[in-house]
Amino acid sequence: KDGMDTRVLLKVQDDSGKVVDRESVKLDVRTFEREYGIEHDLKKLDEGKTYTVVASIDLGPFLGAADFEEEFIMPKRAK
Repeated sequence: KDGMDTRVLLKVQDDSGKVVDRESVKLDVRTFEREYGIEHDLKKLDEGKTYTVVASIDLGPFLGAADFEEEFIMPKRAK
């Protein structure tokens, strides 16, 4: 835990690679009590379009940077 970041950087990219949304999410004990852990509101995204989310954190001097990338299609919003 020493030297590890306490924030995860989230970037959402459109299908051309342009960053369309970004947020730094603080990690704490409550993060792990939620069903999905890290949560971010995606209201800015267009329904039916394909996006890629990239999550990054520095795990400290021994493990270094960790990145996760996942492609998804933005679902329709509930009315």
